[in-house]
Amino acid sequence: MPRSTPTATARRAAVAAHRIEARRAQILTAATELMQDVGFHAMSMQALAERAEVSVGLTYSYFGGKHDVLRAVIVDILEDFSRQVPVAVAAASDDPVARLQAGVIAFCEIIDAKRAGAELAYRESATLDADGRAAIKALELQTSEPLRQAVRDGIAAGVFREVDVERVVHN
Repeated sequence: MPRSTPTATARRAAVAAHRIEARRAQILTAATELMQDVGFHAMSMQALAERAEVSVGLTYSYFGGKHDVLRAVIVDILEDFSRQVPVAVAAASDDPVARLQAGVIAFCEIIDAKRAGAELAYRESATLDADGRAAIKALELQTSEPLRQAVRDGIAAGVFREVDVERVVHN
């Protein structure tokens, strides 16, 4: 039996990781659709498995239950924010207005691409337990930091005056 080379082992690991991530995304997409159709409270893990076309056991191997699924749907959107918004802001220019505009546009594009998940996040995030809500809030603060910094830079440059940074970013 031939020995595995480090390159072949790394390639197999990458393929496995991709397959796992694709399956997770498949389940999250099905969960988002199902929660939109029947609501979070009416969704069952069995119905989710059926919608995702996987076994219920596989669904539980990715998520411990409905609350974990909901949290994952929300975190998925926030991870997109954390990946894409800083890139958009950094690519804009040194102009604080252009940076803020680029960040807001990136946020809007992500919301548009994941509208159903964003609606669920706003409608159902109160359903999460205290730890889940705290984790989501911390991620929201982290993902909005590039916008917050653009506003601070605008204030420092005299471009924005009498502005409440937190209110601007929250809105």
